[in-house]
Amino acid sequence: MGRIGDYLQKYGIRKSDVPKAVLILKGLSYGTWFGMIALCYRYRPVQALFRMKRPQQLLNNIRGRYPGKYENWHGFIMNKSEKLARWKYFSWIPYNLGLHSKRFTIAIAEGTVSCKVLLPITLSLQFWATIHLLKHPKKDITIDEYMEGTKEVYDAEDEE
Repeated sequence: MGRIGDYLQKYGIRKSDVPKAVLILKGLSYGTWFGMIALCYRYRPVQALFRMKRPQQLLNNIRGRYPGKYENWHGFIMNKSEKLARWKYFSWIPYNLGLHSKRFTIAIAEGTVSCKVLLPITLSLQFWATIHLLKHPKKDITIDEYMEGTKEVYDAEDEE
């Protein structure tokens, strides 16, 4: 088996559990992305970041150094977000959720960028959670062995 297989086996995950592990990991990834979109819709972290002094200075330096390119990129992004917000295959999603479509579109962009920036942290946590959800005990216990263990506990209580 490969390095990942050996790593998973070290934690008690069988070969037969690898498809489950992949599905759990993808589910956690999408859950993280959806959660990040919700956080970005509610709190707008990128806007809050650029209200701080240092990031504002950085943005102003970029605007001053590359005025044409900055305006082109800003116009392109805003144009595409407005088109996406009006697109018939997309516009029903924020409408049914009771959200503003343009703000939701920007939240998707911010959430995606935030997920990519935080990927080293979130992927590590997702992998850890997947391993702990699928972890098998080192020794498989039969029902008779389990019942023997409980019998000893009950016998000890009866003696007292």
